[in-house]
Amino acid sequence: MERDLLVPLHRRNYLLAIANGAIFTAANRLADPATVIPLLLLRLSGLSWTVGLGHAINMLAPALPGMLAARWMDAAPSKRIVFIWCAVGRFIGVMGTAIAVLLAGSIGYQWALVILLSFFTFRLLAQGVSSQAFTYIIANSVPTTKRGSFWKWRQLLGLALVLVFSRPLVRYLLSDDSPHQFPTNYGLLLLLAALLMGVSWLVFSMVQEPEGKRAGHQLNWRQHLARGLRLVRRDDNYRRLLRARVMLSAAGAMTPFFIVFAVEQWDFPDQIAATFLGVQIVSQIVGCWIGGYVSDRLGNRKLMIVASIATIATAAVAGFGGLFAPLGGISVFGRHVSFRMMVMVLCFVGNGLYMAELAPAYQNYMMDIAPRRKLPSYMGFASVFMLPVGVVPLVYGWLADAVSYQSLFLLSGLLAAVGLFTALRMAEPRQEIMDEASWEAEMLPDEKN
Repeated sequence: MERDLLVPLHRRNYLLAIANGAIFTAANRLADPATVIPLLLLRLSGLSWTVGLGHAINMLAPALPGMLAARWMDAAPSKRIVFIWCAVGRFIGVMGTAIAVLLAGSIGYQWALVILLSFFTFRLLAQGVSSQAFTYIIANSVPTTKRGSFWKWRQLLGLALVLVFSRPLVRYLLSDDSPHQFPTNYGLLLLLAALLMGVSWLVFSMVQEPEGKRAGHQLNWRQHLARGLRLVRRDDNYRRLLRARVMLSAAGAMTPFFIVFAVEQWDFPDQIAATFLGVQIVSQIVGCWIGGYVSDRLGNRKLMIVASIATIATAAVAGFGGLFAPLGGISVFGRHVSFRMMVMVLCFVGNGLYMAELAPAYQNYMMDIAPRRKLPSYMGFASVFMLPVGVVPLVYGWLADAVSYQSLFLLSGLLAAVGLFTALRMAEPRQEIMDEASWEAEMLPDEKN
């Protein structure tokens, strides 16, 4: 296991993967899943539950192909080639969504919504396989004590691009001063996102695949399914990681409803999405530095705990703030700021921290515990456990329409609390390495004397 954790750093792959992540982050925020996409779905359909449907597809679609592909991914001679073919599929999917929105005025909003969701699903199906290839290459290119910094720089550089490019563009195209009206303005955002995503995938396709430990042979279906059950039953760390991720992902499914709640219930304008996006970015920048330090120095179990606490706090602010925030406000540096705006800003601060911490915590912990030749299987079966979580956004959408938005935010907080309890029971796979590094640091001054 220690050999798998302390692989040599492959600097070319490390830098290319950081560039890939930075460009993809900028592209993804042009079609931001927490602000832009929920508003687009709401405008096309006029129904809150479609926001939940979009988020459910986002969580469910990668799961099944991930599990099915893991059987041959374990033994695939080149994970890089798999990534390239999947990138082609993802590009077709994201371009299809952009074209559907651009043609919405001609074909009708309902047909545009159906076509958009179809291509969106296709893109995510390809993503379910490509993520395994990506993770395998990173696991063989970056040692465990550098993975926190790896995710930090991917996010930080990407967020810098968002601040100078993506956010101003979103604000401009969705404002009343935009030369393009709905749905053209949203279609242009998706088109630019598609082109930038294509560039990001092209950059990562230039990696040099390091020598890894692939499986000696491909399992049949019975053996593959039996392995999945055996992994969950015998590996305590793996089982608890899955439970924590399921609970925190279910809690995080509240994210798209923040902007919908602000627009529908509190009458905020659409262009407020850019303001909230900016708040989220600043919060993520802070979260990246925290996450990189915690992951590299303290371990990924503690990073999962930080993500849990951020989610609980965010749900509490959204739930109780949504119930009790009054109409008034206060003056801040000579500008009037409403109490309701403060509540929404705090929601996106917490959401930025959640986004900065959860994915690196999960990915890094998975790479720490999974034997290299079984890593695709570990990831594939983990994705299957996300299937029930896909129902949660639909439940949230129903709660928003039938009960209240506050009820879904408070339910999210309860799920996050269960995730925190599970994370506290997880072990730290790197403990022996961390203890050894600490011991060496303490002994070094004596050796010099």
